[in-house]
Amino acid sequence: MLVALVKKLTAVFPDDALAARAKRGTLQGFQEFMQGVPDVEAPDFDQLLGGIQPGK
Repeated sequence: MLVALVKKLTAVFPDDALAARAKRGTLQGFQEFMQGVPDVEAPDFDQLLGGIQPGK
């Protein structure tokens, strides 16, 4: 799914535009966004392969 998301983003935002948006982002803004994301275990179909454990 990540590959599909990256392909879609690069189609919608050319590299320069995406880089410009990234420069406007802040750690505080990211953390505020992440507060709205539930802290739940990913469903089986969305688990990382090879026993990779995400950092917490």
